[in-house]
Amino acid sequence: MRQFISITLTNLLAIPRRWGMSIVVIIGVAGVVTVLTSVMTMSFGLTEAAQKSAREGWAIVLRKGAFAESVSSIPRDNIVALESIPGIATGADGELAFERQYVTTIRQSRQGLDEVMGSVLVRGLSNRGMAELDDFELVEGRLFETGKRELVVGVLTRNEYQGVGLGDELQHKGANWRVVGVFSADGSAMESEMLGDLDAVMAGMNSTAFSSVRVRLQDGVTIDAFNESLEADPRLKVEAKWEADYTNSSDTGALIEVVAYTVSIIMAVGAVFGALNVMYMAVSSRTREIATLRALGFGAWSVAGSVLVEALVLACLGALVGLLITTFLFQGSTFTTGQLASVSTVLRVSPEIATLGLTWGVVMGLLGGLLPAIRAVRMKIVDGLRSEA
Repeated sequence: MRQFISITLTNLLAIPRRWGMSIVVIIGVAGVVTVLTSVMTMSFGLTEAAQKSAREGWAIVLRKGAFAESVSSIPRDNIVALESIPGIATGADGELAFERQYVTTIRQSRQGLDEVMGSVLVRGLSNRGMAELDDFELVEGRLFETGKRELVVGVLTRNEYQGVGLGDELQHKGANWRVVGVFSADGSAMESEMLGDLDAVMAGMNSTAFSSVRVRLQDGVTIDAFNESLEADPRLKVEAKWEADYTNSSDTGALIEVVAYTVSIIMAVGAVFGALNVMYMAVSSRTREIATLRALGFGAWSVAGSVLVEALVLACLGALVGLLITTFLFQGSTFTTGQLASVSTVLRVSPEIATLGLTWGVVMGLLGGLLPAIRAVRMKIVDGLRSEA
């Protein structure tokens, strides 16, 4: 162990003298970790925002075959039938935990990008629906009034789009809508939406059908049992999902994650080959030094271990540089994506993402230093002493 520590310290202290080769390894690993962690912040952010939007025990009812609220339609005459389905819980006031909702989208220009338009989701809610919202908090202005064409906007919507600030007026389908408040919702996807009075929104959009119904199921009632009850009523052509399953059904975050890993693996292969080349060069340049150490009685595995540790240290330095770059470029910035409606999230380099980046650095260091370390072990002392390196 003393031999290993002694040789390792000598190698690490000599890194500044081999700064050119060392920089190659550090930059290669830093590039891989920067790409991986920066894209993963987007995926993690979207997933977290979706998860925070789901409420425990609540289910969403959509028209059969509809993959999103924006393409779902539930006629008004279905509401009475839905309210009679067994398994729906009641609130503290004795009323059914039953919310009718309507969603549509409004096209708005992005901040600083007049020609770039995005679709902002507008959600119509009843007074009961507003009362059931978790973590809803007005940060500016007031709540919309019943029956009026007024909206409250999420903080991320306000920050990402033009013309949706407090006091602004929006025009859609010939109707004017006034922004009377700004709200936060603990970072959930709802912060990317606008909220208004249910009847006013439906009237303004000339709609007579709801987009969805949210229900809280009684304890012990499964989603399968509830769907069987829905199927048993011939008037209904709807199906239910747990809110958690519905919010996680968007594959945007998963797609971003796949892209992140694919690109990072391709880059990692190049970085590993670069590390291999550099470490081979480092071993070759110290052939006589390594042979001399072996001749003086230092063990082969001590020498090999020192080579591997050097590769790991360089890779970890590269990973740290990559994390610093990601943090500098993306920490606290907003990422917006979505097809039918925009969803925004605030990016942050979480401990999980930092651990992921460091893990990739360690793996690349191990792969890049393993073969050169084995070469150091297998080197013949006599050949090494005769080397001109």
